Amino acid sequence: MDNCVFYNLKGEKISREQFVKLYSEIYYYLNDYEKEAEIDRIYQRRTSISGDDLIRFLKWKVGDKNTDYNDLKVIITQYGSAIDAEKIGSLANRIDDLWKNKCTKELYQKIIDEGINNVGAVYTLAMISIITRGREPIYDKFAEVALDAIMIGNHSFRHFMKYKELPDKTDTDAVLKRYEEYKWKLKTVFDEKWQVDKYGRDVDRALWTYGHLFR
Repeated sequence: MDNCVFYNLKGEKISREQFVKLYSEIYYYLNDYEKEAEIDRIYQRRTSISGDDLIRFLKWKVGDKNTDYNDLKVIITQYGSAIDAEKIGSLANRIDDLWKNKCTKELYQKIIDEGINNVGAVYTLAMISIITRGREPIYDKFAEVALDAIMIGNHSFRHFMKYKELPDKTDTDAVLKRYEEYKWKLKTVFDEKWQVDKYGRDVDRALWTYGHLFR
C-alpha cells in the first residue's frame, strides 16, 4: 500500500486509520443508525441465517425507502423495481449451509439459478457477503471508486473517476473475476482489516462514504 493516499475533507493527507474513523463516522449522518445496527447483528450471528434476516438485509442493500423496513412481504429497489421477497426468504433456508464450505462460486450460481427478477450481480454478491457472515465482502460501486482513488494516490475527492459496470449476472466467471479483483484492492489497501467477520464494517462504511464524494 506504499502508493495509497488518504485524504480528509480539507484535501489534507491523513493516515489509513484516520481515514476509516473519519468517513465511517460521517456515514451515520447519511444512513439510519438503527438499520445499521440490525445489519451488524445479522452479520454477527453464528446460527443459520433466517429468511427474515436475508429479506431485511436485501431491503437495506437495495435502499428500499418505498416500504416499511419491517414489512417483509415486499422489497422495492431504489430504482422502483420489485424483488420477490418470498423467493428471497425461501432461498435462505436452502443455501445457508454452503458458506461453511467456502463455496463462493457454487453459492453465486445457485442464487443466479433461482432467476429472481431484479437481482443482478451486485445484489447477489451482497447476499453472499451476509450468508458468509462477512468472510466475503459486500461489493459496492462507490467502494470500488474509493479504492481506485486511494490506490491512484493523487486523487482527492471531487475528481472524476471512471467506473465500469459489472458483467452480466449470468456470466459467472467474469463476475467472480471482477469480484476477486475487488477483494485484491481491499486487501492491498487495508490488509485484512476489511473483513467484516473479524473487524466489523467500518472499512465498508468509510469506503461507501468516500466513494460518494467523486464524480
